[in-house]
Amino acid sequence: MGEEGTLAAAEVVLIMNSFRSNRRAFHDSLRLRKLLDWRLVDYIVVDINSEMHTGETQDRVLLEHWKTYGVLRPEPGTEGNSGRCMTPQVLFDGISVGGLLDVQDLEEEDLLDGVIDGQLCPSCQTARTGSTDEQPNCEGCGAALFKLVPREYLAHGAVMVFRAGQRVNEEYQEYEGDGAEEEGEQAQAAEEPETQNE
Repeated sequence: MGEEGTLAAAEVVLIMNSFRSNRRAFHDSLRLRKLLDWRLVDYIVVDINSEMHTGETQDRVLLEHWKTYGVLRPEPGTEGNSGRCMTPQVLFDGISVGGLLDVQDLEEEDLLDGVIDGQLCPSCQTARTGSTDEQPNCEGCGAALFKLVPREYLAHGAVMVFRAGQRVNEEYQEYEGDGAEEEGEQAQAAEEPETQNE
């Protein structure tokens, strides 16, 4: 629980697409970010476009894991977990509520703040009586509620967390150098004594 008598806020994950060639997904992603920014909620951004980058990124690892366990909604017209995931989509405590129109519907029905605050189940919008840690299943619909992103990913900046349009966690430290510079400096230092002796 957060403050006494209140539930902790839900974990909010935005699956977005920063690749501009898919204009609908790109613009819907921006609209969802603005909607979440306006609400001053901390939200985790997982960019599906990072799948196009070479190597393993934390976004890619998380997306593959979530696809395997059926957490993500598939793109309409694709089959099950083997297809692409719908972008954008928003997940609250491990439950996908859908894309831009679905989130706007929650807002118009005055349910979005309750879901964000952890007061309402993201699946059936019934009142929750405990936090995700205290009550892992909704009493109304039985939906499993859980945190998708490991806390160490947040602490070490492996995923991006935003509030009001600003990143609130540090850059991932592992990416600040791949060791090649150090290896080059060590090789140069090893060569210098030989050069001085000549």
